[in-house]
Amino acid sequence: GDRVLQPLDPWEALALGATPDPKDPAGDLRVRVEGDGLRLPDGTLLRPLAYSATVAGAREALRQALATAPLPLLGAVLFDGEGVIWAENFSGPTAPAGGDATPLPLDTPWPLGAMSRPVAALAILNLVDRGLLDLDAPLVSHVPEFRLAEPGYRQISVRQLLAQTAGLPGEEARDASTFQPVPVFAHQVLRGLRTQRLKHAPGAMAVPCGDCYTLLERLVVAVTGTGYADFVRRELLLPLAMDHSGFGDQNPPSGPPLPLRRPDGTPWPPVYLNALAARGLQAPLEDLGRLGAMLINRGEVEGRRLLSAAAFAELEGGRAPEPSPVTRADPEGRPSPGGDGMALGGLAAVDSLAAAGIQGWRVSEPGTGPGPAIAGTLLVAPQARLGAAVLGGASEAVIATLAEGLLSRALVERGRLAALPAPAAPAPEPPKTPGAADLAAMAGIHARHDGLLWLRPRPDQGLTLSRWEAGGWRDDPAPLYWRGAGHWAADAAPETRCRPGEVEGRHYLLASQAQGPGPGPQEVPLAQRLAPEVDGGVRTGAGANAGAAAAMAEAAPRGSAADT
Repeated sequence: GDRVLQPLDPWEALALGATPDPKDPAGDLRVRVEGDGLRLPDGTLLRPLAYSATVAGAREALRQALATAPLPLLGAVLFDGEGVIWAENFSGPTAPAGGDATPLPLDTPWPLGAMSRPVAALAILNLVDRGLLDLDAPLVSHVPEFRLAEPGYRQISVRQLLAQTAGLPGEEARDASTFQPVPVFAHQVLRGLRTQRLKHAPGAMAVPCGDCYTLLERLVVAVTGTGYADFVRRELLLPLAMDHSGFGDQNPPSGPPLPLRRPDGTPWPPVYLNALAARGLQAPLEDLGRLGAMLINRGEVEGRRLLSAAAFAELEGGRAPEPSPVTRADPEGRPSPGGDGMALGGLAAVDSLAAAGIQGWRVSEPGTGPGPAIAGTLLVAPQARLGAAVLGGASEAVIATLAEGLLSRALVERGRLAALPAPAAPAPEPPKTPGAADLAAMAGIHARHDGLLWLRPRPDQGLTLSRWEAGGWRDDPAPLYWRGAGHWAADAAPETRCRPGEVEGRHYLLASQAQGPGPGPQEVPLAQRLAPEVDGGVRTGAGANAGAAAAMAEAAPRGSAADT
């Protein structure tokens, strides 16, 4: 009867099934193409895997999510090294209650947001392949107009921009999302950076940073004399047959727009994402699947190389150097803040797949911006030669769960996983008694871009987290407790771990997600400590209020605490 193979390279592996009969080594080895399969000399018909169970399960999960999504629009694509296996859009009522669902054609372009960054990395590595660029060259050698308000900017390399370890303040919000295109946005970012300072020395920490990628737009123009959108279309989108993809008004995508509506049912006007390299690419599902197939094939498209093996190795595992004192001095060998999570292009490892022995990459868009937010997750498992992506108007966690479910179902049907992974049910580790040094390292006032945090010791050896709001401190109801192994966590949220860290003499509150969908514990700085606790406490009442205001005023001019 018929049998199904789950090969690493389908047609090559199927052909290898035509082995000579030991009793008749000179026998007929011809393999006949028959329909969508291959007929072997012994009469066996080999057919490609249809993934029918995967698609059925994914459709059910997506329809359930659609019923509760804030914006009832979802899209999913499953792909392998040969191309798109399945792609489908789902839509619910986008008008007020009682309105009809709007059909969503397959060629509708989705805003990729931060999933645009691997494409920007591919564009830069294309220039490296041509010998026009050195990843370790300083940016100022090609973009001399780039400068900050302190001299350390001259050390920022192209690699550090790609790895988001340059130390830039964050992401320019002015005109990043507008109802009219702003073609000079990259110039605006350059001008704005002239009055800003580094948050840390280049290479010390990895923190997601949109401005790192916006500067790459100026680098492409400086090296090639071609606009970023034109260069990406010519060198990447067209060779990948991503014919319906593009950037806003610059080489715009084809296809009907997403049917976004206001709460009153009126159409939402088009939103232009002007940070093209950081979050500006739009693509329909099948185009995104073609990009994923190229990533599975490590830079190859239909047997020809779009990127050299050496350049693609940089994308896969390239990291900026991590000279963090945390790495060198920590006796437990813990990584520098954020330094172990992001490769070039914003790709992160997927620990839920790694636990099953499958290498996986992930890049996500959380769904920020004005108007209806679209989140997305792209997953690629190169060794298993499968990948998936889900986009839509649900939360980042929901989208990530749907994407991992789609890919996991396909891996099970292909025989690479024995069963679907059980949902993680995080349970708090029992609290332990912290040492005096453990308490002292965490306690104090910390500053971040949106306000102040105050960690203060409790009689039960825990820490109360308070936030500065409306002129006073508001206590969080979930205190943190010492769990050992260098971290603190709340009973109500055991998946979020915190610990203190020091980089370049500055003290940070570091946070990581220990469990849940998406990548594993990618540690990022949550806030920077301004005032350590003295004699077991800080001022309270009016004195604390004055101290908080002074801390904010002190932090702002230095630029070292805000926008962490």
